[in-house]
Amino acid sequence: MQPSIRYVLVCYGPNPGYVHGAKYQIARAFHDQFMSERSAITVVTDQVSAFLGYPVTCVELTAEMKTDWSFGNRYHFGIKNRALAHVISQSEEDIFLQLDTDTYWRKSPKALAGNVHPSSIVLKFDEGPVIGSQNRSIARFEEGLAGRDMRYGQSIYRLDNYARMWNSGLIGIHRSDAGILDEAYQLMEVIFPDVQAHTVEQFVLGEVCRLKALKLSPARHYLGDWSSIGKKDYFTPELAQFFDHFGEHDFSTHVHQVASLRPRRPINVFLQQKLQRLWNKIR
Repeated sequence: MQPSIRYVLVCYGPNPGYVHGAKYQIARAFHDQFMSERSAITVVTDQVSAFLGYPVTCVELTAEMKTDWSFGNRYHFGIKNRALAHVISQSEEDIFLQLDTDTYWRKSPKALAGNVHPSSIVLKFDEGPVIGSQNRSIARFEEGLAGRDMRYGQSIYRLDNYARMWNSGLIGIHRSDAGILDEAYQLMEVIFPDVQAHTVEQFVLGEVCRLKALKLSPARHYLGDWSSIGKKDYFTPELAQFFDHFGEHDFSTHVHQVASLRPRRPINVFLQQKLQRLWNKIR
């Protein structure tokens, strides 16, 4: 029997691109027949009305929740992991797959769900070691944390040579491991003020999993995305035009027409963006 799966999306704020990205992901999953009778979708959002007509359960993300989950509006990236923990606490499924709203399924997630079980978590991909990283964003963790003891909950964290950055554009977790999200949230609270990066929420999740000796598996080959600046600049207006043309709430039409949307940039758009960036550098 196929495992019961709950898919989780989190989208909030005034940018309609996040809502459109979530709706594209949902419509495409149905078009590609990736959903089954043993799967369900929860959207945590401050724009519940945007999902009218969609076969999803909405959890309203209130102003109070956003403030609480972002450490008093100091680090809003904390909302993502906290929202997932909230959904798990309110649901009956055993497997939860949370996907960013600028990402979509290229392969059926049903097989991926087989890698999610107690003490085995799936994340998008391994970005490499933290210590000595040539990636400027990752290097900021070494700059902010090296040689320091950080107390969180009943534990103490110290950055070491085994620390790695795992991208959490996808989180696949079994309900029995939901406590990991709470521990990661506690570690996030003490780390984010000292690290000038927007990836603290994924860093702490990977580290807590590692320190708890949970198995981490990558899932990048299941996914496509438009997460880079160039891809976003191209595809976000494409999404806006799609929902402007077909309306915001006609789910059956969205499923039927979603194949007309292609996140991959045409070569002429790609080259034009490259030339524009080059021109911006030299002028």
